[in-house]
Formats: sequence, C-alpha cells, structure tokens
Amino acid sequence: MTCGVCSPEAFQPANGKRVWGYLTASDMHVATAQARKLYFMGAQRVLSDKPGDALEDRSGWHMLDDPVMLRKGDRLILSKVEDLGTDTDQAEAHIEALALRGVEVCILKPEYFEEEGP
Repeated sequence: MTCGVCSPEAFQPANGKRVWGYLTASDMHVATAQARKLYFMGAQRVLSDKPGDALEDRSGWHMLDDPVMLRKGDRLILSKVEDLGTDTDQAEAHIEALALRGVEVCILKPEYFEEEGP
C-alpha cells in the first residue's frame, strides 16, 4: 500500500511494525540533517546513499529489496520519490515491488523535509 504523501503521524510504529527511512543526499551535512529529522519523527533505522551513485553502487537502496531487512508490515518513509530510482518510472516500479511485499511506502510532505546545508 502506498499512502502517497505522509505527515509526521505516519512515523509512529503500530502493532510492532518497524518504521524505516531512506534518503539520498548530495553531501554529508544534508544527509545528517535529514536523518536527524527522520529519527526525531520516529524512524527506527535510516538508510542513505548519494544521489549521484549508480543504482548498483547504492548499498542502502539494495537493502530495501532484502526481505529480511524490510518485512511485510514495515513502513518506509521517503523524502522524495526520486530517492528510489534514476527516473520516475523506475521509482514507481520499486514502490510497486515493495507494496507487493506488504511494505507501506510513504513520501513525506515537502514542508517537513526541506533541504538543509551546513
């Protein structure tokens, strides 16, 4: 199930399910700021990659496909849909594959996840 756009309430784990965050950030300062927000809002684990890296080099992206890491009933919060692929079609296909595994994918509203620098 894809909820589309989520508010911070989506970060609250329910019924023992886990909440994950995933982000791509161009530099360490932005990644750190975004990860802090995800943890503050309830994410129990945050995976991240650099957006310029090829998908085959993104370790966090590959962990999302591991059914041991991200299980049925878990919730994955993204800062933006583009984090999951090099183009919209690829990202949507990844979201559909996660949804078929029972992982709920939510994209955070922009006002809760603005880009920050040093």
